[in-house]
Amino acid sequence: MTPADASPMPKKTARSWFRHPEAIFVGLWLLSALLIWQLFAQTELDAWATGLYVGRVGEQAIGFPLKDHWALTKLSHLWVKRLCILSGVIAGAGWVASWWWVRFREWRWPGGFVLLAMSLSPSLIGLIKRHSHHTCPWDLTQYGGTWQMYALFDTVPELSGPGRCLPGGHASSGFALLAFYFVARAARLPHAWLYAAAALIIGFAMGWAQIMRGAHFLSHNVWSLWWTIGIQTLAYVGMTHWAQRKGRSLAAPPGMLSR
Repeated sequence: MTPADASPMPKKTARSWFRHPEAIFVGLWLLSALLIWQLFAQTELDAWATGLYVGRVGEQAIGFPLKDHWALTKLSHLWVKRLCILSGVIAGAGWVASWWWVRFREWRWPGGFVLLAMSLSPSLIGLIKRHSHHTCPWDLTQYGGTWQMYALFDTVPELSGPGRCLPGGHASSGFALLAFYFVARAARLPHAWLYAAAALIIGFAMGWAQIMRGAHFLSHNVWSLWWTIGIQTLAYVGMTHWAQRKGRSLAAPPGMLSR
């Protein structure tokens, strides 16, 4: 074979990117991070939302009066979170049952995905939060605390405090319900978007309850959503490719979701 007979190497063009939607998603996901960062850096959204619930004596901030309110500590922080976890446990139970009973066989892949996605996103967010130097609002000097606040990507001040507050961990349990949107989408349900809307509403409601207590800034919850979307989308793409190679699907079976 002469060099002239050899097939020319295909040239990489910008058009080839459109053949890889995963790459497009990652690019847009990273771009959205820049937009979120600048949104909160250039506005007073965090200060506005948190300021609605700060107790004051004259001009002096004295903490958050709703910090220990039962509806926020017991109802939202405890029971609503448990219900979110329970939904993932039920899907996980369907996955376990699929290995023992034929009637649950169709639950194996979608149930496994929901269990994985709802475990993975809050766990990774919790890990990131555990290593964060950003301290919660109720401990900051602006709101009656003792530690110094600083902006994202700024130099960590000496008196930054205990940290462990970014992203919002509590809201991540609600946002984790986005996993049900993915299996509804795979099943081509016409109302699949309702599962995404429900996850967003529940997640932001849980996150707003934490804002009322002084436990998080609004941006903490938005970053929690950002991480959840990225983690669960990549998990969905990965499991979809795996399932297709096995001749299976992540589509929610009848009985798993409302039709």
